[in-house]
Amino acid sequence: MDNGAYVPMWLDGLLVSPLLCLVGEWARGGRHPVLGPLVVGLARVSNFYTAYLATIGAGVVLLVRLLPATSSTESPALYIGTPALALALAMPFRRALPARTRFGWPAAICLVALLLHRRPTHLLWHAGAEPNGVPDRQAFVLCGLLLIAAWLSTADGLPRPAALAAVLAVLAALALAARGPGSCRWWPSPSW
Repeated sequence: MDNGAYVPMWLDGLLVSPLLCLVGEWARGGRHPVLGPLVVGLARVSNFYTAYLATIGAGVVLLVRLLPATSSTESPALYIGTPALALALAMPFRRALPARTRFGWPAAICLVALLLHRRPTHLLWHAGAEPNGVPDRQAFVLCGLLLIAAWLSTADGLPRPAALAAVLAVLAALALAARGPGSCRWWPSPSW
């Protein structure tokens, strides 16, 4: 957000990413066959680089929605608050959720987080070139996935006390792992 204050185009991802996810949902349902491509085209014209990243993120969302289980500035930043992160982390502990949702979303989020920080796949996310500015400009994709997971985790109500206790343990482990100046390079620290 602080970089977007003086270069507003860097905030395009906050708009483009959810729009492209919505287009994916329209495509799944066979709705808006003309509006969908127009939204994608507008995203590409407004900021191709951001649209490229958001398209990959929306593709991950679409894959998760379609995959049934039966057949320093170098530090990655999560631009979501601790409550949303906690709700996203609660997903695997929510027994009321279908197994595909309960395990598919966390697996996809972990895979995306891993792929964003490995050099070859990091470059793939950035169309083969190191981005101008901070190297983790793609963090909005990961944050969007976490926000969707948080929403899905609470769609049928808040987590039970046992799930919340497990989430608090995971958050405490994340906070401990993120302590110290050198560790932030390897592990995202939760926003307090």
